[in-house]
Amino acid sequence: MECRAVYMQRFEEINLLATMAEKNSELGGNIMAMNALTRSGLVLLCGYFEGFLREMCKEFVEELN
Repeated sequence: MECRAVYMQRFEEINLLATMAEKNSELGGNIMAMNALTRSGLVLLCGYFEGFLREMCKEFVEELN
């Protein structure tokens, strides 16, 4: 399953954004930056998941043929 490997690689970007958001959530952190990082991580996650589903379906059809 090639699409899984690609998705897991892209998921690291989302983990990086989450780590950056956590650092801003500490006392005295920048709340606006934390919110922006969280929202951008969510947008990336949705986009990557959509691409993963599309590629998974393509791989499934190729296996059937």
